[in-house]
Amino acid sequence: MLKPTILIIVATILYVLGLTQKISKKQPPIRIFAFSAMYFYIVSVLCVVFFPLPIQQSYLEHLRSLPELPQNNFVPFRDIISVVTHDRLPDAMKQIGGNVLLFCPFGFLLPIAAPRLNFTTVLLRCIVFSILLELVQLILDTVLHYNYRTCDVDDVLLNTVGVAIGYLICTFLDKPLGNKLRNMQTIST
Repeated sequence: MLKPTILIIVATILYVLGLTQKISKKQPPIRIFAFSAMYFYIVSVLCVVFFPLPIQQSYLEHLRSLPELPQNNFVPFRDIISVVTHDRLPDAMKQIGGNVLLFCPFGFLLPIAAPRLNFTTVLLRCIVFSILLELVQLILDTVLHYNYRTCDVDDVLLNTVGVAIGYLICTFLDKPLGNKLRNMQTIST
């Protein structure tokens, strides 16, 4: 199994460079915190979605020989309806809730890290990121000749719902703070 070690090393180097730039531009602490949290969140999502990745030929052959292979889904709502109608409630909650909760931080942190972004822009960035994740999964499945991680359009829909919830939570928490989360200016010297 391929572990995410290289991804984490490269991500750490890029993070330090980005953090140095934020500090040199005298960004407010909340913005630096949001950048840091967003960065580690994205790296964590990549680790959860793609790793561990099976690369040993013998293990892949074993997976391919299993009677029921996971299937990709390109029909909107098909897997959501199937999970809700055929799975046990805990399994349905895990599948649906997991995809929604996975992207709530995206909707919460991005407006703080980049306060000029409105709801539509945050949502569009989420959709692009989510589609990219699904496309990479599809490419990996093609390369491995096994659907290790399935490409599912319903994941994109559920991830988008998660971002919307995260954005609404950010907006809800920002109002009592006098819009301080999103409207902070750079630190004056």
